[in-house]
Amino acid sequence: MRIAITILRESGRISPLFEAAEMAVVVDCCRGVVRGQREVSLPATPEAKIEALSSLGVQVLLCGAIANETASLVAQQGLGLHSFAAGEWGAVLAGWQSGRHLLECHLMPGCGHRRQQRCRNRGRSWRQE
Repeated sequence: MRIAITILRESGRISPLFEAAEMAVVVDCCRGVVRGQREVSLPATPEAKIEALSSLGVQVLLCGAIANETASLVAQQGLGLHSFAAGEWGAVLAGWQSGRHLLECHLMPGCGHRRQQRCRNRGRSWRQE
């Protein structure tokens, strides 16, 4: 599986906004084991970013906040999207690999499951039923 994680180069943390991200780490995983990784520069526009990631064979995108319109474009390209991530990219990836979802400790503030709040721009409630 090929996973892209948008990052801030200087800190190694998830870029807070997909549309502003300039870099991504593309990771190849097989059965939960990282087989390779590389940093790639991303184009300026959201559409070009998505196209570039798709052309690299990315199947899943882990990122920070993302506009609804951009998220729709990601879905149209057939990429799995896990947004509103925060933290050091390696820790976020490791947590995601454990269950194919973002752990609460890797979600942006206000997006936590236990808080029973709506995550802004998500369009759905994170309440545990």
